[in-house]
Amino acid sequence: LRHNAEAVPTQYAPKAEELKKEVEAAKSIIANAPASDAHVQQLQQAVATAETLIPDLEERASIWLRFVKSKDDLYDDLEKLENTVSDVLNRPRISVSQAQPRLNKLKEQGYLLDRIRNSKVDFDDLGEALLPLTVAEDELRFMHVHVESIERQYEDTMDKLNAEITAEIELLRTLDILSNELSQCKEDINNPTIDVDELSRATMLNDAIAHLENQKVVVARSEKDRKFVESSTSTDLEQLLAEAKRLLKEIEPRLQLAQPDHDNEDEEDEDKGSEEKPYDVRAAAEVLSALYPDEHPHNVLRNIGFEELPSDSESRSEFDSLDSRSDGLLSPIPDDSTLNEEQLRRQRSRWRRVLRTALPLQALLVLLMGAACLVPHCDDEYCCQLLNNFAKSFDPSLEFVNGPPPF
Repeated sequence: LRHNAEAVPTQYAPKAEELKKEVEAAKSIIANAPASDAHVQQLQQAVATAETLIPDLEERASIWLRFVKSKDDLYDDLEKLENTVSDVLNRPRISVSQAQPRLNKLKEQGYLLDRIRNSKVDFDDLGEALLPLTVAEDELRFMHVHVESIERQYEDTMDKLNAEITAEIELLRTLDILSNELSQCKEDINNPTIDVDELSRATMLNDAIAHLENQKVVVARSEKDRKFVESSTSTDLEQLLAEAKRLLKEIEPRLQLAQPDHDNEDEEDEDKGSEEKPYDVRAAAEVLSALYPDEHPHNVLRNIGFEELPSDSESRSEFDSLDSRSDGLLSPIPDDSTLNEEQLRRQRSRWRRVLRTALPLQALLVLLMGAACLVPHCDDEYCCQLLNNFAKSFDPSLEFVNGPPPF
């Protein structure tokens, strides 16, 4: 019974009581029988074995009783938690104001989950003490699956309910913002001011309508996945959308009246732009070239009265002036002897930089040539012999005197 995996645990206590009675009877027989008898000695050994087995059976019987009590306590807590979750799952969708107390009730049952986890640890310890009993092993496996299932169901339900409540609160907040904007727009339309024109109001209404249409899509998509919270924003969105379209239709006559004013302003801006349009330079140049074909344009302009004009060299194209200045400045001997002082100073500075860069390189080259001349060319010195041997080691013909080795 002690080592039998298929044993019935409820037999531990009765068997221990039977063994106690048998031991007492055997002890009375041993007391009245001769100690030298072989049967008496065998009976004494059996009594000793039974006395060691009785405490073990009593302990396993006690463990089994605690195991059963722990299992019953676990089932009671699991049933309470499961009923709370089922009460949320099996009800129809409710408003967000009713869903918040239900979420709080679920959170209050968190102490049950903590107690279940602690009881599960004790239950596992008692079950492992009863191994290899098959009944205990089956109970451990079933309880593990059951606890994990209820725990996951509780956490998923609470997370889903919390997410739906948060989403609905966010939708209501957005709806409140849109409602305030539309109310402000309605007030501006009913009490028009000079600061805000009808076109701005129409743009504001169009933006509000687009936002409301987008919000309708968001609400419809959200309602498809809802299980617990009923959305109340769909009806309100329809009302706000109808109100926005009504206001837009109301200001359309004003918008048509205000449109000519904007057209007149645009025409005035175009007239001002045409008046401020600069002269056609190309046409003016063609007229001057036709009137003065043989004279330089600068001379013509000076005769007319434009005295402060740039010199001819500065009026050339950018690329020609750049080439001419570059050729003159980069040449070692200036081509033009009439260069001003600034250009000569730049030439001297350029040659100074060239020499400052080239002289160290030339000095380094001279040092290298001098170092090469200082290397000894004789074969008598020990260092020269080492160098020659090192150079000869790279020649394969010296290593293989009789020809290359066979392939």
